[in-house]
Amino acid sequence: MVLKTSENIKSIYRFIEFVSKLSGGGLPHERYKLIVFDEYKALSKEEIEVKRFSDAYLYLLNNINQSFCKEIIEISYYLLTNKHLDEKVINQILETYYLDYNETPHYLASLLHLKVLELIEYKNIEFAFMMSNLVMLKKGRYQLVPITHVFDRYNAFLKDRTIDKLVLIFAAAEAVIKNEQQTVKEQQEIIDIIITQKSETSVLLTVTKIRYKLQEKIFNQDYFLTLEKENQDKLSYAEKAVASNYAASINLPVRFSLIVYRILAFILFGVLVSTINPFVLIIIVIGAISNYLMLKWEKNKNSKIELLEYWGDIT
Repeated sequence: MVLKTSENIKSIYRFIEFVSKLSGGGLPHERYKLIVFDEYKALSKEEIEVKRFSDAYLYLLNNINQSFCKEIIEISYYLLTNKHLDEKVINQILETYYLDYNETPHYLASLLHLKVLELIEYKNIEFAFMMSNLVMLKKGRYQLVPITHVFDRYNAFLKDRTIDKLVLIFAAAEAVIKNEQQTVKEQQEIIDIIITQKSETSVLLTVTKIRYKLQEKIFNQDYFLTLEKENQDKLSYAEKAVASNYAASINLPVRFSLIVYRILAFILFGVLVSTINPFVLIIIVIGAISNYLMLKWEKNKNSKIELLEYWGDIT
């Protein structure tokens, strides 16, 4: 089912509207939308036909991940026209689909489109576009929406029915939806970046204020207090806490999730390696422990050196 985002929903009722207009429909834009969402009672012949078109297309969309079979073709055409398709026609459509399945999405969609136009007379344009979109969506592509600027090209194609022309038309029809959905995706990515940067800026501002207050405290305190071991430890702890904008108290959730991720990754890697040779797993564990101890020793050593450089050797 592709009814997961507002962009997909929009492309569905636009598909119904533009294919109907391509076939000679003339309802107002808003009417198509209301009929597709079942918010308007279809009364006229054209409105009832649009409602059937909508029901048939939504049925197809609800079966994208199912096998393309006789039942799907038969039911979708019946919903569209209230008529039954001849079994020979259904078999030829299925044959075209499966014999040429390894073709590119646009080419296979064009082949199936041509086959429907060849075999079916009533509502053939609507059903041909339905089958083409079924192919596109099954192959992970975007829906084909033939907006007004491709009408002339499609009508010219109907005169000679050349597959090369149809492939180009489908590429243009897909590009409309593809570009719109990519634009929405890019806009969301920009919003996410702005939110992240805003969060980081607020953290930096908070830490900068704390740094300023700490330096002000150090500058104004009595010199002899700085010589006391207890005050030295407090100042050292305070300076480490605001050493960067990644203060542990502020970024605890991020750090915690990162630690959990690394632990799980290590366990998974260890399990995979142990399936090959358990002795290798022992070496990895010993290496990880020794690396941790070395890093801890080096960190303590660096902290002492920084403290001596800042306060002088007073011991």
